[in-house]
Amino acid sequence: MKIHSYIYNKIWRPVIRLLRFRHRCGYGIHSPFAWAKVTGVVYERGLYYAYAPLLTAHPMGSGRHDGMTLGDLRLLFRLSNDTHPRRGHIIVGKDLAAPVAYIRSGCESCEWTTAEAASPTLPKGETLDFVYLDAPEAWPALAEQAVEQLSDGGALVIRGIHRHAADRTAWHRLQAQQRVRVTFDLYEFGLVYVEQRLNKEDYIISY
Repeated sequence: MKIHSYIYNKIWRPVIRLLRFRHRCGYGIHSPFAWAKVTGVVYERGLYYAYAPLLTAHPMGSGRHDGMTLGDLRLLFRLSNDTHPRRGHIIVGKDLAAPVAYIRSGCESCEWTTAEAASPTLPKGETLDFVYLDAPEAWPALAEQAVEQLSDGGALVIRGIHRHAADRTAWHRLQAQQRVRVTFDLYEFGLVYVEQRLNKEDYIISY
């Protein structure tokens, strides 16, 4: 793992959790939908059958995870598993096999497609149920496009919404879109849901 990733995960992440202490464990959330996502997906600590083989295939410390922790990878698995998409799309950096494997394993029946962050694209004209974006600089435009292509009840997961001030601005702009109903700011990830029956809500979560 790169030194800066080590410092970030071991020092800065605990600081962020401390600053967000009052947003932990679903505190202050009254929506049943949001409560289920936070307590049953983000904070889920149960062991899934797929965790062991995934860890064997993609051991931590291999330097091929772009600074992602095991908790990050397992969160991606749970988000995919919870959404249970029929059609999903993943955009990640070149050679980052671990996040792709965890997301795909979350719903093996899904028809998954992938694109590299260096030349990111979304399938044109197709309805998607789950989209994962890890594409620095390119994600804001891709996210707006993805929101329009998501099915009702679909989910968009974005990595890096706090990398830079421009990313935070883009995240707030995305939250303001009318089709976006519920968002969760986990700092490392942004979760977007477009289920139209839901009231428009934005949550900050201590992840």
